[in-house]
Amino acid sequence: MKSVLLADDKRVAYNRSAERKRILFQHQALRYLSQLLNDFPDDGSTLNAIVVLLGSMACREDYCISMEAGGVLSGIEHILSKKHSNPLLTKHTLSLLRFINVSAIVREKVCGYGLMEHVLKVAHLYRV
Repeated sequence: MKSVLLADDKRVAYNRSAERKRILFQHQALRYLSQLLNDFPDDGSTLNAIVVLLGSMACREDYCISMEAGGVLSGIEHILSKKHSNPLLTKHTLSLLRFINVSAIVREKVCGYGLMEHVLKVAHLYRV
């Protein structure tokens, strides 16, 4: 799925990744993928794949709003609140959080959701 969407992947035809992202958005795939974050609470590799895919899709405000409507914030909170031994999953989850904050609407909901508490705990845990 990633190879279909990522613009820097050589398997994706030139100038086609944005079109494919638009098709996924039109078919409500972002809401479904956002809901999947809550369906695999203990499978780190599956969560990581979903988080990376959602991060690659968070390029427009309407895409970010669709992800938020699908429950991506509760999935992010769940991932960050658990003490996963997978630092790559944590890194990709924080990147996804940063990417979806492109939208001012989502940014307000992130602040109201209380995710910064979890971000600070993770930052404290992984500080060097």
